[in-house]
Amino acid sequence: MEGQLIRSVLKHHEQWKLDGKYNPLPEPVSEAGRSLTPEEEVKLIDTAKSRPEWFVAYHATVLENETGMRGVEVRNLQVKRIDLMAREIHLQKSKTKGGVRSIPLSTDALESVGQLLARAEKLGANQPDHYLIPALVIEVIEREDGLPGRVRRHDPARPTKGWRTAWRKLTAEAGLEGIRGHDLRHNWVTSHAEIGTPQSVLEAQAGHLSKRMSDHYKHISEKAARKAADALALVKAEQRAEARAKIARSETAAEKPTTSIIQADRSQLGMVQ
Repeated sequence: MEGQLIRSVLKHHEQWKLDGKYNPLPEPVSEAGRSLTPEEEVKLIDTAKSRPEWFVAYHATVLENETGMRGVEVRNLQVKRIDLMAREIHLQKSKTKGGVRSIPLSTDALESVGQLLARAEKLGANQPDHYLIPALVIEVIEREDGLPGRVRRHDPARPTKGWRTAWRKLTAEAGLEGIRGHDLRHNWVTSHAEIGTPQSVLEAQAGHLSKRMSDHYKHISEKAARKAADALALVKAEQRAEARAKIARSETAAEKPTTSIIQADRSQLGMVQ
């Protein structure tokens, strides 16, 4: 937008001249990404769960896929932001102001948060400001023989840098190479759009949505709305058919006593004659 503004000002003053060396800046990668089919989602989750060394990657995958959280939000999630009793995560720091929000936890997301909390406690996370996924730190020490050595430990006061290596390995094993962690957020948005979740509710849970993702959501929502309208039309047609049949039965039942009375009157009249 800033580039367009500068260009407009220069063009207005007839100072916008480009030579052959000019190359426009590359377009940013779309935030929308891609969604997963149910089969791909099952493969991803089951593969991530299959190995102990992918423990963090698995539960982080579940959190992103079930809550729409960004990977950076999961990495920087502090213990004090988690309310297990209320089944919520309260984010106070995010990419944008719209990212400050409360996120309800599904059953699977709640289970993953609980597993990560238990792991964090074992690694020394015992303060509210400690992180759900502590950073792995490698320290250089001097060994008894005088040579340098390395010690691996976790620092709960620092957030993890990520699970990129595990992610690449598990996506390759699942046959889903090229899938990004951010695609899980897109998958979450798409799933809600398909079931007709109102956009206001979705944005309250997801935080800021780029224009591209909002447009994608709108497109999917419109398809869901048309599908819902067709489904409602079928239900209404069935309900009206049942109502008409009920009315017809009621009218038929109402006519029978009248006919009986007329027949009785005629019988009595015949007897008198």
